[in-house]
Formats: sequence, structure tokens, C-alpha cells
Amino acid sequence: RPPELLFAVLLGREQLVQLLHPKKRPLHPVDLLLIRNAVISTSSFREGESWLPICLPRYNQRAFVYAHVSFVGREMPLVLISASRDAFAALSAARAQVMDGLRARGMLAAAIERAIAAPLPDASEPGVAEVQHFICKQREHQQCTHALWGTHTSSTCPYRQHAAIKKLLTRYQLAHARVHATRKPLRELYLASDSEVIISRCTPEYELYIVFGPLVTKPIADAACNRVLKWVKREERALFLGPG
Repeated sequence: RPPELLFAVLLGREQLVQLLHPKKRPLHPVDLLLIRNAVISTSSFREGESWLPICLPRYNQRAFVYAHVSFVGREMPLVLISASRDAFAALSAARAQVMDGLRARGMLAAAIERAIAAPLPDASEPGVAEVQHFICKQREHQQCTHALWGTHTSSTCPYRQHAAIKKLLTRYQLAHARVHATRKPLRELYLASDSEVIISRCTPEYELYIVFGPLVTKPIADAACNRVLKWVKREERALFLGPG
């Protein structure tokens, strides 16, 4: 690791793959999102190696840092960050070492490619058969994750087609509006229709919305909600990015 290197961020299809930071200076999620958005919004970064001054306000809002941006694989940008404007050569050499490591570990590179192909969890991952879909917000850092939908899901998923996804989002919007009503916000919500049941559960840590089939009973749905919350808590480091 060169002394000029401050942070290293490896992304894959807009998802975080690996993050390197000083022990006592973690990269804040807000700064990480700024880096991510800057990289994915500029197509020229795919060509060769680029040098980008960028302000990371949660790290230091009064100064720029300097980002060496390149792609080390298909849909895999590598961002190496230094506080020195003269560190391009050192970070370019570090990038070459990363490339050598990925070539030497071909199976690792292939595993990363497979992992980023479908980074979101499937609705079945919490191990609760009644759950058809879910969205969960981590409240402290304002981050969300949700179950897969669309063609990447299994053939039994009711949310594979665009019309079904659009209807589901409308139901989520209604549930969210009820939970956050100005006059009477709710900690729990049970919203039933002819096509599905949505339960919302708000805890100090999470805001969870779960979709069930229309025939689910409230006791079963409540028990399923508790199990999904336990799963989210157990998998929090994989689902959300913390400041450390």
C-alpha cells in the first residue's frame, strides 16, 4: 500500500465490492455515494486512467482530494484516492498491482463478476415462505435494500412483469404515506387488498415493508415480520454500508 493512498473503492455494477480506508478515518456513506455517482455518470472514465479532484464533505468539506479512476474489469471501476495532487504516478502503480493480483487470481475475478450480477437479495433469503417481497430501510444511515423483482427472480415470483412491479410500487407508496402521515404517523401498519397484504413495522433501527399473499392471517404475517427483522439484523453488514 503506497503512503499516498488514502482510500480505495472497488465498485461492481454500481455496487460496493471492496473498501479500504485508514483505521481511524472511515469513509462515510455520503462520501462513498458521491464517489459512486461521479464515476458512473462519466463514460470517459472507461477509457484508460483518469485523475479527478473531488470534495468529500464528510471527510473534509474545506479541501479537495484526488481520485485515480480506472476500470479493472467489466463493469468494475477502481477508485484510488489521495490527499496529494501529485500522487497520480503512485496510484497508477498501485492500480497495476491490483490488476496483477486479479490476473493471478482468475477465479476471484470470476467470483466477483458472478456476485455483482445479482447483488440484491431474493425474497426467499430470509427463509420465510410466506414473504413475496420486502423493502427495508436502515434508519441511521438512510439506506434501503429490497428483494429482487423482474426477470432475475424465480418463475414463481409474482413481480416479474412490468405491470405487476408498477402496481407493487404503488402499494408501497400508499403504505409509506400511511406510516408517515403528518397528523398520525404509525409504527405498525396492516394494509390488505384483494391481491396482497402489506405489513409495515418501524423500529428504532429499521423501517420494514413486507408483502404477503391475500390469504395470509395477521398472526402468521406478524411472526414472519419478526423473522425477517432478525434476518436483516444478522445480515446488516452485507445489506447496508456503515461508516466503519
